[in-house]
Amino acid sequence: MAEFEHSTHELTGDEWRLIRLYRCLDEGEQDQLLVAACERLMETYSIDPLRKPCGSPEEALRKELSESVDDRVSRVWPGGWPDQHLVDLDNVGDPGFFLEVNLPDVAETILGTSGSDKATAESLSESYLTAAERYDIPLPTEFGATEDEMWEDLVSDFCGFLREWRERIIRTIEQQVHERADQDGGNERAS
Repeated sequence: MAEFEHSTHELTGDEWRLIRLYRCLDEGEQDQLLVAACERLMETYSIDPLRKPCGSPEEALRKELSESVDDRVSRVWPGGWPDQHLVDLDNVGDPGFFLEVNLPDVAETILGTSGSDKATAESLSESYLTAAERYDIPLPTEFGATEDEMWEDLVSDFCGFLREWRERIIRTIEQQVHERADQDGGNERAS
């Protein structure tokens, strides 16, 4: 399978038109558009990069597609991400529960715009510090870092976490789109 290439200089006229129209929308409308586009693709494609079919791949996909959007998005949070320095969700007890409690609108947060990422990252950082106290997690302030430095690292980590969560979903969908295109191309050549 050919790896999908991100090429900003090879956009079609329609792709540029879509970008221009998107920029004409206010943030709320942009959010709605992104959520709707993701949900539309999620009607056809898996978003779970680690999906292991029990039985046929079609059966596994059918099972995933029958789940709620929130459940599907919640299940695919990244355990690690680029530039992760401080945050380790395994330290907060049950990471899934931590995210469920602290990201009640997970699908909207992850599938929508990134405009609120800093505020979301700050909220997650507060909750992480609360969990650190509860679970006696050693923090950088115990080893000479200032509270401001630690706070910056936490917020930066959680911003990276949110970016990677979105990117992981998009990569998973793109991979399936390209696999399907490769199969369709192969079927056309075989005819």
